[in-house]
Amino acid sequence: MIDTRSLATAVAIAVFAPFFHANADEPCSNDMKESVRGGDGCFAIDVVGKEEIRPGEPLVVFIHGDGGAMRNDSYRRGYAHQFETMRDRGISAIAIARPGFWVATGKTKGIFMGWRGDTYLPEVVDGLAAALRRLREHYKPSRLVLLGHSGGSMISGILLGRHPGVADGAVLVAWGCDTYTWRQWRIDSAGRKGQWTQSLSARDYIAKIPAGSVRVVAITGTKDNNTLPKFGRECVYKMMDRAIDARFELASNRGHGSVLYSESVINAIEDVSTP
Repeated sequence: MIDTRSLATAVAIAVFAPFFHANADEPCSNDMKESVRGGDGCFAIDVVGKEEIRPGEPLVVFIHGDGGAMRNDSYRRGYAHQFETMRDRGISAIAIARPGFWVATGKTKGIFMGWRGDTYLPEVVDGLAAALRRLREHYKPSRLVLLGHSGGSMISGILLGRHPGVADGAVLVAWGCDTYTWRQWRIDSAGRKGQWTQSLSARDYIAKIPAGSVRVVAITGTKDNNTLPKFGRECVYKMMDRAIDARFELASNRGHGSVLYSESVINAIEDVSTP
């Protein structure tokens, strides 16, 4: 008897396989200003808030959510206040586009970004880790800190345990942490369709984060209708149980998007960026 599910999977792989590395051989400037090579991908980056990044200063790398980033200057304007505030506090910032998404300088290419929204894949996470290592080697910051929002915080949380040492700290904004639990809640509460079956989950990698290796602050808005506060809080408690310097905060009257602009986020970035 033919296993129709296996046959369907094989067909899907055959159809989509060319897109995993379709752009891997395209030129990548890898100039650390507009792009950086990571695995088979060429990640578009945007130096924001402070044009000159000097060695020995903290460096924040912003990873956007599943809604993506924008290809024009509206991206810079949207996050201008937060990045300018970082600059005023002596913190440099770089925004990096996840595979298939844009920042002001271009689009990230060369790594399959998943289908049906299932984008927290090994290829994506591992490619980002390689790009982050290159950014650290090039800029030589005192600390490299991840600022992840929504889906970007999910990936940031995975990076901490799947690639220990890739960052010195993280501010995880609107963090779902456990991909399966968060996704199931979204299916049940918002009428979404389809559980994700290929995604990695930060919860599974907490045990692989070396104690004392990172500083983490997770922040969720009290009016977030996309990510419940309990998701991030529970994972922070698991981190604390493993002697990881982590804390959870609520941002009063902030929703899923507006939480990123709260003073709590800026204060957390400054805290995590301090040696």
